[in-house]
Amino acid sequence: MLKLKQQGAIEVQSKVADEKEFNLDNTASSENIEITDDILTGQAFQFLSAGYDPLLIITMFVMHDLAQYPEVQERARNNVREVLEKHNGYSYACIQDMTYLEQCIQETLRIHPIITFLFRGCTKKYHLSEAGLVIEKGQKVVIPIGALQMDPKYYPNPEVYNPERFPPNVSKQNFTYLPFGDGPRFCIGFRYAMIVMKLGITKILSNYKLKLSPKNEVPMEFNKQSLLQIPKNPIWFNITPI
Repeated sequence: MLKLKQQGAIEVQSKVADEKEFNLDNTASSENIEITDDILTGQAFQFLSAGYDPLLIITMFVMHDLAQYPEVQERARNNVREVLEKHNGYSYACIQDMTYLEQCIQETLRIHPIITFLFRGCTKKYHLSEAGLVIEKGQKVVIPIGALQMDPKYYPNPEVYNPERFPPNVSKQNFTYLPFGDGPRFCIGFRYAMIVMKLGITKILSNYKLKLSPKNEVPMEFNKQSLLQIPKNPIWFNITPI
């Protein structure tokens, strides 16, 4: 955004589906948008406000999974300690180097995506040859994130928490892992979210051991009235200082 601010403005070209909205020369309309201080402030506010609840929920689920799998928790803790020692404290490079912790977050997002569906609109007629279906232009498409990410065809033993599914520097399976979406509509706050979650979880792992309390319900129930996939009841932890 700061680079765009230095440029002064960006040219936005919008190609609308309705031909009536096209210009007389049948080309898409375009306009210049000035990057003002208000736009910069608005983007920053959007990151902070829209990301607060989702990041809190995801962090809670990561803590739940690490508490449920103590061997994974210990490995993540060791990864954090080694990286902090290597970089002599926190920095952007240090956070990026916490690869195993990121694998844990990614696996948690596979099992517990806080948004279980994506909604898209078809922009042109498309044939699904294997299924023998045709999606017409203008039809709405529902993408079941939760079902895709728990499909054993893509993730063997999907109910098992296994961060090794996401080795560092290996691209995800094409459109079968969608907690932040994919393609042109990929979540713009993904990198910010990862940094914030890593920082928070790192502070916890560095100072405490996590264990699930017997007070928790098994299996976990979810709030069916919430837009986000959140537990119906609180998750309880037994936390021991290190």
